[in-house]
Amino acid sequence: MAYLYHSYVETLAKRFVANLSTVEAEHNFEFGPEFEIVLCKTLRSALPDRIGIARGYVVSQDSAIAGDDIVLFERSRFPTLMLRDHGDFARKEYIPAEATYCYIEAKHTLNLIGDDGQSLTYACNQVGKVKELLSKREKLPPSQIVPNFVLSHDMKVTTPENFPDHRNPAFTAIFAKQVRRKKGESEIADANQISSILKNTGMPASSHPPDIIVLGQNVIVFPKVPTGQGDGARVSSPFYVPDLSMYHISIVDSIAFGIGLIAIMWATDWIQLGVMPWSNIIADALRLPLTGTK
Repeated sequence: MAYLYHSYVETLAKRFVANLSTVEAEHNFEFGPEFEIVLCKTLRSALPDRIGIARGYVVSQDSAIAGDDIVLFERSRFPTLMLRDHGDFARKEYIPAEATYCYIEAKHTLNLIGDDGQSLTYACNQVGKVKELLSKREKLPPSQIVPNFVLSHDMKVTTPENFPDHRNPAFTAIFAKQVRRKKGESEIADANQISSILKNTGMPASSHPPDIIVLGQNVIVFPKVPTGQGDGARVSSPFYVPDLSMYHISIVDSIAFGIGLIAIMWATDWIQLGVMPWSNIIADALRLPLTGTK
């Protein structure tokens, strides 16, 4: 089956699987860090240079920290806080909340049932903590089309249909190399079985749910929006918008990783980030009152 743009989604999926196979042959890995590094390298080969990729944490101005897997950030305008070399995926970084586009929770093996450290519940909880932290940054209105430039109030600007109502939402994803029903059981290769288990158990409750979930090569959970015509729904945004979107479990032919990567590109292409509070950083260093604080 041919896909758009010379089967680009298939090319991404194959590149991802090939990278996994190379690392497995060299290191025989079984756990998360190596899988995170493979995901970082695949993202680096696919994403624009302006987007930085790091394993690590998101940090707010008041030093609150969330996440510990993969962070995508705007590296053309923002610093990392540990100042590590680009492409150094072995050591973890700290990324300012203002600079963050996306957070990815990566699991070598994801348990669909349970609440252990490799479970879907745990992964959703980790993603939720990052989204909650990022939800506290100043929301940029649709009228802010570039940093430090906002259109006048008499010019009506809206976000596209079924997108968040502000320009700097957090995009979050869960990527799993393989899946099993619960801890201690064997991995599940059958996509229909994975889909059936997830439909029966449902998604873990969360006030800050993930946008997409990739479950191995053949299953992806993607946000769709009801059309209002029977059970119809359509893909119109990569973002899961509470009270609007619903999750759709799709069985695909070896391209789930490719679809997930495309969703990340779509989201990061649309997100418009704000600016760092440079005046606050200098004022704090000089032990002067912070700008805008009481």
